[in-house]
Amino acid sequence: MPTDTLQYLFIVGVGRSGTTLLQSMINAHPRIAIMPETHFVIAQLVPRTDASLEEARQRLAEDARFGRLGLEMDDVFAPFTSGDRPFSQAALFRELFDRYAAEHGVTIVGDKAPKNIEHLPLIKTIMPDAYVIHLVRDPRDVYLSRTKAKWSAGRSDTMQYLAYRAQFGMGRHSGRQLFGDRYLELHYEQLISDPTSELKRVAALVGVPFDEAMLDFGASGKKLVADDEKDWKGNVSGPLLTKNMNKWRDQMPPTHVRKLEAACWPVFAENLYERSPDSPRGLGLGGTLTNTYMAALSWLYGLRTNRINRRCARTIERDLAGSSKP
Repeated sequence: MPTDTLQYLFIVGVGRSGTTLLQSMINAHPRIAIMPETHFVIAQLVPRTDASLEEARQRLAEDARFGRLGLEMDDVFAPFTSGDRPFSQAALFRELFDRYAAEHGVTIVGDKAPKNIEHLPLIKTIMPDAYVIHLVRDPRDVYLSRTKAKWSAGRSDTMQYLAYRAQFGMGRHSGRQLFGDRYLELHYEQLISDPTSELKRVAALVGVPFDEAMLDFGASGKKLVADDEKDWKGNVSGPLLTKNMNKWRDQMPPTHVRKLEAACWPVFAENLYERSPDSPRGLGLGGTLTNTYMAALSWLYGLRTNRINRRCARTIERDLAGSSKP
């Protein structure tokens, strides 16, 4: 299937930053289709980058998320089973996008998976001209939301802080360095308070006119969210919760606020968000120790993630080189 006219778009961010809302808004544009979450990178590509065609087909058949795409398995694998193209997990990943775009009659197709923020180098290797939108949200509100979501409620505070600090840093660094002007950073608070302006930035990024349909995202959100996700993603069916910010001010004790601000210090050091008026001017001894500890954990987490990315990239690059040979 020809892909030279297609544009690929990835929505990333720390989990509970509003990426599903943004996905629903962008998907409502008549010229863009964002797939329901496939988790292909973390569930298929990373664990088995070198999977054979038969193994990949079996793994995908057992993945309930694939069924949500509405694609026929035989159609997805047709270019590989017919011998038209050599198979690889990277080629399969692109084929999912291409088939989904064809099914929906669009030339801009995308994927939303917060965890992809850790694997932007792999996405760059497979789709070098992709666009990346990184949605950032106040870490204090992210923490509150994560402690209520079924999939993250049982995690320790340290793990909640680490997820934010490490993934935020990866997204900013890899996004800017690898994708340049194809990388766009949005803030959740701006998105819900002035959606028109923020969605115009999205439209401009991918070169399409802004469409008012992006503001009427309820139907789009219902199609993208599975039944078992609605208890923590129900707000994407509308209406827009324009005041859904700064909940931490009423729901988080000052001592916890200070600890979280220290744990996620880079966000506040760069003045992306203002610290609480109750927080001391500096970090203090306790805050400095917390910041140092979380910086070390984040570095170790990044080291592990980079090792995974390098291992997978070697296989992908080998496969891509092999498929380009006459």
